[in-house]
Amino acid sequence: MATTYSPATRDEVYAAIDSERAYQNSLGADRREPREINHSVGDYLTMLRVYLNKADVAWTDNPGTDAAMNVIRKIAGIAVRAMEEHGAPQREGYETTPSTLQIWYGPHPCENCGEMIAKLSREQGGAEVAYPTGLIYPNTQWEPHQCPLV
Repeated sequence: MATTYSPATRDEVYAAIDSERAYQNSLGADRREPREINHSVGDYLTMLRVYLNKADVAWTDNPGTDAAMNVIRKIAGIAVRAMEEHGAPQREGYETTPSTLQIWYGPHPCENCGEMIAKLSREQGGAEVAYPTGLIYPNTQWEPHQCPLV
């Protein structure tokens, strides 16, 4: 039976891409022995075109979205590897900067409402912040904890 996945959070998407990159890093030129391979930008563009065609075939030949989404994950991994090797320019006007937050204590449940929170270091004011769900990345947004019971 075919599976159609529900929408994913950005953290879930990045986790899927990270799992694909881990798999790709385990492969070598012969797709068996791991070893470092450097490709040109043109090589990556060719790989992306080949896998886009494979995604079209997977979508056409299989019920549901499983097969096509698995190839799309591979495409995302190839694109990420290209940027790892050749640079990752940010979209002008939408740049993100890595977080410099230092967590002093956490994660732990808020003693009033039970939500997962963390406490920032004294140098950063010691504020309580809502602990993000999913994976935490350098540019993860940390929101102030607003306890509904206080």
